[in-house]
Amino acid sequence: MAPDPTAPHPIVVHGNAILPNGPSLPKDASGTNYILIRTLDELTEENLKVLMDHKVDLLWKLGDNVSLCKYLPSDLKKLQSLGFVESALVYDESLKVRSGLKNGNAEDAVNISVVLFDFDLATTTRITNRIKTELNPDIIKGLDGVINFKTVRKNLAQIAKHDEVRAIEENLAIGTHNNVSAVIMGVGRSNEAAFTNKYPRIAALTGAGSVIAICDTGVDTNHAAFAGHGTVVHRAKYGPFTDDDVDGHGTHVAATALGRTASAGGTFLNITGIAPGAGLYAQKFLLLSNQENVDLYNKYSLFDEPAKDHAGSANIHSNSWGPTVHQDSNQPVYGAHDAQQLDRAAHDNPNVLYIFSAGNDGEVTAPAAQIGSYASAKNVLTVGACYSQRPIKAMTIHNVNYKERYDTAGAVSNPDRVAPFSSKGPPLPAGNNEQRVKPDVIAPGASILSARSSTCRPEILTKHLQASGDVPADANQFLFMSGTSMAAPAVAGMAALLREALRSNDNKIAAVPPESITSALLKAIIINSAGTLLGFPETRQGYGRVNMEKALTIVREGWFYSGEYGFMGNPIEIERFFPVATGVAHNQVQFPPNQRNLKVAMVYIDNDGMAIQDQIKLIVHARTGTQGAADRVELGMDPKTNVQQAFLINLAVGQRFTIRAQRAGGYRGSTYFAFAWYCG
Repeated sequence: MAPDPTAPHPIVVHGNAILPNGPSLPKDASGTNYILIRTLDELTEENLKVLMDHKVDLLWKLGDNVSLCKYLPSDLKKLQSLGFVESALVYDESLKVRSGLKNGNAEDAVNISVVLFDFDLATTTRITNRIKTELNPDIIKGLDGVINFKTVRKNLAQIAKHDEVRAIEENLAIGTHNNVSAVIMGVGRSNEAAFTNKYPRIAALTGAGSVIAICDTGVDTNHAAFAGHGTVVHRAKYGPFTDDDVDGHGTHVAATALGRTASAGGTFLNITGIAPGAGLYAQKFLLLSNQENVDLYNKYSLFDEPAKDHAGSANIHSNSWGPTVHQDSNQPVYGAHDAQQLDRAAHDNPNVLYIFSAGNDGEVTAPAAQIGSYASAKNVLTVGACYSQRPIKAMTIHNVNYKERYDTAGAVSNPDRVAPFSSKGPPLPAGNNEQRVKPDVIAPGASILSARSSTCRPEILTKHLQASGDVPADANQFLFMSGTSMAAPAVAGMAALLREALRSNDNKIAAVPPESITSALLKAIIINSAGTLLGFPETRQGYGRVNMEKALTIVREGWFYSGEYGFMGNPIEIERFFPVATGVAHNQVQFPPNQRNLKVAMVYIDNDGMAIQDQIKLIVHARTGTQGAADRVELGMDPKTNVQQAFLINLAVGQRFTIRAQRAGGYRGSTYFAFAWYCG
């Protein structure tokens, strides 16, 4: 028998399905302050006003036209009678526990994060104390609406009965995602006169005026790459850790981003980070990279504190860690305790660009996609890895020797190839037809030479050296490492260079004040200047390999626009002309006749939540003739992602084009957005 198309279809929350008219569901909301509403279509501005009149406070969109709402009245029938509402039901406790956590023996121990509706200290403390009384866990930490502790599986249903609890998720073990790269990226950070002469504006940039937070295993700031030049503005550590770096991972990634010139001996001279003029905010919350860490520290504070530390606030936050995906395990989800906390911090701190490594699990075949957790956050710039140009003696990640497996055709030394270890997207969707691109970009992450911590434990150093197979002449100061861990800080350094360029008076438009340089603007420029590598799908490389030369062209030519899209605001549209095709003056750009193409990206900082909360649509028009002439083409992109890109080809010299941001649904509030376009 064919299914009844008029029958209500299940609502799925945290992997749990429930029928809106299920007989076990309460008929009113007298026992809870939280409900689910499914609408027949995407919410309109008028729909939202009607819900507000009925005392409904929309909290998060969950996908498939389902919203999680706060609702103090008890009458659900009033809501169900609204013409645009398909169903209104209580937020049942059976939906709160992530479905994967329910599988297993009742006495199994599980590390969990209990996520509350409210983030305030009073509520967090009250529920933490209540759980202490009920369950008496050995260690329990509650902060900013997230409570982390270890319990047994049979207790999960009891915890879910608390109305203040929004979600119960597994607190996954995390570990790290363990110049040549500068040249590949178009930064050319070296003393070579040829690069300086060809790209003087890039060579002059150092990242001055930016502070990069490196959140990792610590930083050995006594290293020559850091000592004596005042880059360290702050240290923060979370856990019973000392200030040193006994693992070496954090020191390596920090020097990749912003280390000053130092020599590794032999042929490796003048080893310099991407942004040697940037300041360092050193955060230590991991002890070792070669073991999985179950961390009980609330991640919102981890991301938020560097932005709020007025002694040296960070405006770029680089992270090279996350959960490891094993063969035949589950793809990590966008969790309320991890990725959502990161998206909330990014929305609360719009002038901080958060960067995460994609992970090193690309060789896993099941699940077919591995990117999840923090790296799947909407507002983060997720970085995968390509190879570098450096000949590789060995490269071992997760016990796989990539030199032996892939170097028969020289692939390991080819930066035009995505590294096989780089984790693949897409992230798990938040409903039908909602799919974001991850990774966002890729950068060199194979055999990267950078600083070695002087306090690295001997047994760990041995593993690092065995994995790389290559030892610089000055092995006491430097070492090679590979992984998306190395790619992410390189892009963090690139972002610092762009921040410096945006503040410069050497551009065609006025210098951008620091408070107007948002993460949306930096992300739009980096994504839209990236170049696609042939032969690799979007799931491996995102929008392509980063390219500083093109990114700086966008900045110098003023090919960007950023602003704030107000709550229920009108569409925002700008009009520009395709540049002239000839000329060599500073204010002109040369294009071969067959390359008059336009590439446009829009990025906005979405409110936290797995699904897109503030649906804003990118629309690009190419016009002919004078004002008011008919459009030649209009491209309207998918509003169910907060990164959108459009292409127009074969534009005429002087042809008008318009770029518009237009709200297409979702009304959580105002948000920052940016356009970046490239003509070439």
